[in-house]
Amino acid sequence: MSTPVTEVAGKPATKKSSLAAFVVKTERTQTEAPVRKVVEGKRKNLSLRLARDQWLRISRLALDMDASVQELALQGLSRLFTDRGLPPLE
Repeated sequence: MSTPVTEVAGKPATKKSSLAAFVVKTERTQTEAPVRKVVEGKRKNLSLRLARDQWLRISRLALDMDASVQELALQGLSRLFTDRGLPPLE
């Protein structure tokens, strides 16, 4: 039989914690949906998640070609556009 937890991180526990304590229950209507922030300017940021081995290969290719990963990405995306009969990225 286990004893109840009386201390958490060196401090006395005030109440039992459960996953329910971390869930915030709110009811949202369609009018309360979060509004997307519009960023002004000519440039936009885009994040890309890569596995370590993918990142290494891309970084090495960029070094071999004396180009940035940004340039390689734009070249690749431009090629996808032209393959579909669309104008390339500028």
